[in-house]
Amino acid sequence: MAPDRWVVIDDTDPDLDYNGTWFPATTGRQDNVGNFGPPYLDTLRGITTDGSVSFQFNGTAIEVRGTNDVVNFDTNPDPTLECFVDGTSLGRETSSEFAENNPRLCGTSGLLDGNHTLQIQVKTQSPSRAFWLDQIRYIPSPTLPLDNTTILIENDDPAIQFDAQWRSLGGTANLTNEQGSVAQVTFVGTSISWYAFIPTEFPHNTSQGSWSMDGGEENIFLLKGLPPDSTTIFNQKYFTTPEFPVGPHNLTVIFHGSNQTVPLCLDYLYVKNGSFPAKSSTSGSPNIGTSLSALGRKGIIIACTIVSAVFCFLGITCLIFRRRKAKNKRSINEGLHHTAPTQLPLYQNSHGAAPVTSTGYVSQAVPQPSPPPVLTITPSSYPAHAGPDLPSTSLPQGQRGRRTLHDTSNSSHPQRTTSKRLVSLGPTSPRPR
Repeated sequence: MAPDRWVVIDDTDPDLDYNGTWFPATTGRQDNVGNFGPPYLDTLRGITTDGSVSFQFNGTAIEVRGTNDVVNFDTNPDPTLECFVDGTSLGRETSSEFAENNPRLCGTSGLLDGNHTLQIQVKTQSPSRAFWLDQIRYIPSPTLPLDNTTILIENDDPAIQFDAQWRSLGGTANLTNEQGSVAQVTFVGTSISWYAFIPTEFPHNTSQGSWSMDGGEENIFLLKGLPPDSTTIFNQKYFTTPEFPVGPHNLTVIFHGSNQTVPLCLDYLYVKNGSFPAKSSTSGSPNIGTSLSALGRKGIIIACTIVSAVFCFLGITCLIFRRRKAKNKRSINEGLHHTAPTQLPLYQNSHGAAPVTSTGYVSQAVPQPSPPPVLTITPSSYPAHAGPDLPSTSLPQGQRGRRTLHDTSNSSHPQRTTSKRLVSLGPTSPRPR
């Protein structure tokens, strides 16, 4: 079963219904507020008067993120907000005394699966203080089509595999400082972005990594260093791949630094035009319409091939029956002893359908002493992870890392409804996600 993943809605999304005098932030104006990284997609929507914004969604959880920049944070914050789902107040998160991007402003989980309406009401006291909305995230209904959406994949998602040189960092990220370390990600979409933080507890020297898609060309990306007295910096985008054809892909990332440089970290990924792989059916007969819709073109080809094989089998069975009838008649007329032909051995799948064969027909065969094999079709609910044979790179042989991958995910994958907290490695402060 696929884990819960957040669908990410930017402040520029046309599905957001703004009421009031909202305005976009100047490009890059808020990028350096605090140490929690720039806003999502470098965009914000602000307001200096009272206003609201609404969003309709189909799912079970939702949260709002923006930029915290208030006065009187502990008594009478200005500006302030209150969130509602279907008219019920969610309140707001406690404001921080520090200005920062990306904090969670409000949210809830455990909603009944179905359609809901989020409303954010903003109140301001001074025209010099702006409220900034950055993004909305929600966990969608399992039956909701997710084509043309952006999906957030956490570091412990089963779609990600790390080799033995990676390790967990406080339970909120994965990290390596061993040269040649490899991570692989299987996903469905057109593009993927890698986000991490730069921990101050490790060396601050700049290093490099590389990514390749589907075994293709390596692309180098920079791992920025830190000033000597810098704190940990969060929500740093290391790279975004170009657009690839929509469909399943495999991303391979290799660390080219060392234990004397900035390590390679993974906090989360954004997948553009992402969708969940089709889920398998564990009981009962499958719904053909639903199956074809879920599997797409490949499913249609398979289904058509199976149907063709069934009709082919029926046609051949009728032909054999007619020949056997004619032969029986001749045998009776000629007074010869006749033995009825043995029933054709068939390969069957788990639903009793005729198999798909490369020849496209079912042939008569001599009965064997052992029963014929049964073709069992076991659908997968997730793209297969890459095995230990990773794509070769252009690195010198001595710089290639170990290639044995380990799945570090939590098998239970409980629903994430609140921000992850960073377990401190030293003076590092926790950051919102």
